[in-house]
Amino acid sequence: MRDEDITKYLRGKEAASLRDAYIAYLITKDIQRLSRESKDDVKRLLNELESEKELAYFEKRQVGPNPIFKGGRLKEFLPKYAGIEYFFTGMFVENLLWSKKAVKKAKETKTSDFEVEFY
Repeated sequence: MRDEDITKYLRGKEAASLRDAYIAYLITKDIQRLSRESKDDVKRLLNELESEKELAYFEKRQVGPNPIFKGGRLKEFLPKYAGIEYFFTGMFVENLLWSKKAVKKAKETKTSDFEVEFY
């Protein structure tokens, strides 16, 4: 499940480089996936790629129009975001966006008659 707070932040202008690093990270994973496929399978898979889905989601549009792997759209992300620092940033953003957060319930304690505070 996608973290809505992180999603809202990534849609803002101040997070553009984080969002683009995330998309570039997904592009590298998709390129690896496509490299194992035949030419016909590549054409069929283009709209199913994670980078395409996520970019469309952040741009609030349907997958298909203005795709990354057709035309000059790929130049928005590569080589600019191809460095190792962007790869790890993209991986970090993916983990923030998709990782489940475990919130442990605090143990209930009895209230005592007095409390000692340490400074």
